[in-house]
Amino acid sequence: MRLRIGNEGDTPVRVIIDHDTINDTTLDAGAEEVFDAPNGIIELRELEMGMVPAGTTAES
Repeated sequence: MRLRIGNEGDTPVRVIIDHDTINDTTLDAGAEEVFDAPNGIIELRELEMGMVPAGTTAES
């Protein structure tokens, strides 16, 4: 599955593809990105302001 996700909120969103929490991505507020999920599972989690998941950067 290929999906374009836009974050129209005020806080970043953690994007987890196919249950892979090690290689997750942070989608910043106002950003838009295309994600590929070979197994068809995309999970979104809203992050608190200033919170960045371990192993990622705000620029991801």
